[in-house]
Parts: sequence; C-alpha cells; structure tokens
Amino acid sequence: MAGRDVYQIGQPTITKPAAANFVAEELFPGRGRRTAYQRIHSRITEAQRKGELPKGQSISADVFFGWAVEQKGWEALRSVTGLPMSISILVKGTSATAQVGSDVSGFLIPADCEELKRHYIAAIHKLEIAEREIILLKKQLADIQAAKKARSMKMSEAGKQGGRGNAK
Repeated sequence: MAGRDVYQIGQPTITKPAAANFVAEELFPGRGRRTAYQRIHSRITEAQRKGELPKGQSISADVFFGWAVEQKGWEALRSVTGLPMSISILVKGTSATAQVGSDVSGFLIPADCEELKRHYIAAIHKLEIAEREIILLKKQLADIQAAKKARSMKMSEAGKQGGRGNAK
C-alpha cells in the first residue's frame, strides 16, 4: 500500500498509525494485516485512555516500544534490532528507568547512603521547582484563555450590532 505511515527505526517519535502499521508488519506479515492494524490501533488508543501511554497522535518512540514489548502477544518485538525502548525497573523502595537502543546519560547509584540522600534531596528540589513552574504556566494559560474568551465575546457583540463595535 503506497502512502501509509510506517515507523522508520531511529525516529524519536512515532504516530499511532505508524505504530500500528509497524507492529502489524512485524508481528502479522502477509494476509489479514488490515484486521491486525485495526486491533493494534484500538489497543494503543485504549492504552492512552487508561493512561498507560501519553495521549496524542505522536508518542515518544522509546516510551511506545517500552510499553509494546510488554503487551501479550507482542513479545516478539523484543527481537527487532534497533528499536528504542524505555524499561522501568521497580524494586521495593526505589525505581529506575533504563533506555535501550538510544544513547542516554545518567548517574550510578552510589553505595554511600549519605551520597544517595543528597541525590534524593536534589531530585526532590528539582521536582518542587518544576511543580511551581507548572502552576505558574497553568495560571498564564488561564489568563490567556480568559482574554481570548473576552475578546471573542466583544467581537460577537460587535457583530450583532453591525460592525466593529462603533455602531450604537
């Protein structure tokens, strides 16, 4: 089929149609690919609805493939070389994320408890700063939306009066 969206290994993001086409071609080559595409696309949409994947048409490729290889029946994607994927490792009391298939820089977990505490405190501090910035940006967005709504209402009233607001 010409013109269909298929993921090319190495791209940083993937669209839902490209993801569905890629998975369908890798797991269900040949006949019945359209039905496989529809089922895969529905599964991705459902995962987004449940919050397992970020919402939107475009998804980070490493997040998508990290999720996809964990899906029942899709385990064969692990054998596809070059796929970027994030793998989360959970250990009681801590968690870590490793990315496979892409260059990632990080830090080693120190053996010294005091050093680990310093890293933890620094991470919490960064998180608090980010949360404050999110609150500020949400307020700015609300202000912009309110101004846009007020401008729209004013223009609507002007239209009802037959002009640009100059008519009485």
